[in-house]
Amino acid sequence: MAAFSSLWRPLAEPELTGQLEEVRRNLPPGILVASLMGTGSVLLLAFMLDQRHLLSWLPIYLFLQLSTSLLLKVLGRHALSPRAWFRVLIGVFGSAGLVWGGLPFFVESGPGSLTALLFLTTVISVHCAGTYTLTGASLPLYCSYMLPALTSMAMAFFLHSESMSVAMGVMVLLLIGCMVLFAARAQAAGVEKLRLQLANQQLVGRLQDESRLLARARQVAEDASRDKSRFLAAASHDLRQPMHALGLFLEALGRTSLDGSQRNILAKLKAVSGSANELLGALLDFSRLDAGIVVPAPQRFAMQTVLRKLEQELAPVAEERGLIYRSRDTSLAVTSDPVLVERILRNLIVNAINYTEQGGVLVACRRRGDQVWIDVRDTGVGIAPEHQKNIFREFYQIANPERDRRKGLGLGLAIVEGLCRTLRAPLTMVSMAGRGSLFRVALPLAAGALVDGRAVSPIHRPLAPMSVLVVDDDPEVREAMQVLLESWGCRCRMAESAGEALRQALPVPHLLVVDFRLRDGKTGAAAIEALRKAYGETVPAIIITGDTAPDRLREVRRVGADLLHKPLEPDALYRALVRGWNKKKADSTGFEHQ
Repeated sequence: MAAFSSLWRPLAEPELTGQLEEVRRNLPPGILVASLMGTGSVLLLAFMLDQRHLLSWLPIYLFLQLSTSLLLKVLGRHALSPRAWFRVLIGVFGSAGLVWGGLPFFVESGPGSLTALLFLTTVISVHCAGTYTLTGASLPLYCSYMLPALTSMAMAFFLHSESMSVAMGVMVLLLIGCMVLFAARAQAAGVEKLRLQLANQQLVGRLQDESRLLARARQVAEDASRDKSRFLAAASHDLRQPMHALGLFLEALGRTSLDGSQRNILAKLKAVSGSANELLGALLDFSRLDAGIVVPAPQRFAMQTVLRKLEQELAPVAEERGLIYRSRDTSLAVTSDPVLVERILRNLIVNAINYTEQGGVLVACRRRGDQVWIDVRDTGVGIAPEHQKNIFREFYQIANPERDRRKGLGLGLAIVEGLCRTLRAPLTMVSMAGRGSLFRVALPLAAGALVDGRAVSPIHRPLAPMSVLVVDDDPEVREAMQVLLESWGCRCRMAESAGEALRQALPVPHLLVVDFRLRDGKTGAAAIEALRKAYGETVPAIIITGDTAPDRLREVRRVGADLLHKPLEPDALYRALVRGWNKKKADSTGFEHQ
């Protein structure tokens, strides 16, 4: 009983709004259909059963329908609350129920009156059924129409003393009960449906809000990543510029007459410069990976070549710290990029040395199916489980709160992970705190002839009669570059911009050496394009840059120049000059100069 009585209580506003929207949407066509059916039924009854009094009811009914339509149209222009609309609709359906309930009392008494009442019962019942489809989801609205219409019908039957008439009155009362029961169930189902719809709408709204928040967070993260890349690029460039000039001056200084003490100081300066270059090199490697411009050049090579080179380079570093460095000889060969593989292993070995206080480092290869597993094992501090998922993140270091530069920048493992991803080489790690770590890289086993991957330092033979145009807005760099190039036999011309070089009306050089960042926002790529256009030929070019921003690096590749990074290694510059010189000869003779 309590559940049934609750159906008469006002609904919550969101649910009431849902109920009334459907009723208001279907009410105008419902009024039109009801008017046609009601008019036709009354006319049929009036003329077939000779009940002319019913015609006097018809104007009342049509006036009600017309006024109801006008009222709904006027109120539709106003922003009424759901409660106000509910009261209006109660009045609309209640007045219609009263008008239809009054129709039986227009029936003339006589022999055919019972037949007329039976016909009217059918007509009103059909109207109640039609109204049920319109307002069945709202028990109050439906009952405001159905109760006055059918109750008056029952009273009209009871006013006749015939037993048949009384029985029909009882049947109408039973019909009222059934209609109320059906309407109550329909409302309960409708309310539950509305609640589910509202819950779904709220859920969709929350999901949309969360999606917007996630999109905003993703945008913030992407902006932060771009800002980080720009910062690294700017900081790297600003640091590389003086280091670049320093390296050139040190190399030129080493070619002068120095006594033993001076050469000792020079060696220490080169060592300090090399240490700074390593840190800047790590920033460069990470920025190149971040830019997505690292393209592997796979070839078949013997792993022993790489392991021997790394042992010669890093074993003395380990021994200085009292550690044992072991590299097992191997006859295995792999197919991959030897330069990138060497960089991966160097970072892993340096990381192992930095975080090992006693014991040592072991580097070994072994075959597993069609793969070669390269293991770097140490007896260092190890990595606790809570840190293992973060160690491949950039700038993440576990036990270096003082930021000891001897332990690097926290980029080594991030670079390893990025290079392995570039080479599609699976990287795994096993580590226990206090027991050391094992890093393993899996490379494809090579088949067929091998290529010796050892890097051979070039012999700096004179490069005469090569002519080189250097474009750089830093006078110290221009001076150092001129000293170094002339020591290799090059004829040098200097300019701070492409415009100055063209104003000097210099002859077409064999090679362009251009700094990437020039004054007034100009770039080396734009300078090369301007010079080539003026010369009317594609002069081989080298771009030297300390900029690591992804878009900048891609711009360099677009002009087809050889790319070198600051601080510049003289050997790297020499090799680039030889490549450019050979390319120039090949372009002029039609075959590659050897």
